[in-house]
Amino acid sequence: MEEIKDYIEEYISNVWLFVVSIIFEILACVYIFAFKNSQAVKNITTDDNLNTVTKAFKIVQLPDYYQHLIVGLIWIFVLLGIILYTLKQKKYLGTFIYIIFVVVFWLFFWDPILTSFLILGALGIAGIYSFDN
Repeated sequence: MEEIKDYIEEYISNVWLFVVSIIFEILACVYIFAFKNSQAVKNITTDDNLNTVTKAFKIVQLPDYYQHLIVGLIWIFVLLGIILYTLKQKKYLGTFIYIIFVVVFWLFFWDPILTSFLILGALGIAGIYSFDN
């Protein structure tokens, strides 16, 4: 067991940081996956009568949407901070592993949670920009 701990600390990063990040990665992915596969989200995303903007507005109106959005954004920023930390420590294997964590979480987080946020944000920015002209 001591050899594993030494290996992790030599090539990846702090053992506790690594273990906690693995646990939180799994929990965050399950949390986001449960929301994405809820019946309310499925009803909205599979309704062919709705266009993309209407789907985004309906998803944003769901009661748990903002909790999932905030948890996802916080976790992404924490992972980016950990990546910078491992780069400073020159733990390149750890950096690679944490980049994989970001990619895996991003795949869970992207649609429909982040997509809806980005669509509405783009519409808001376009609306503000149109007032300037």
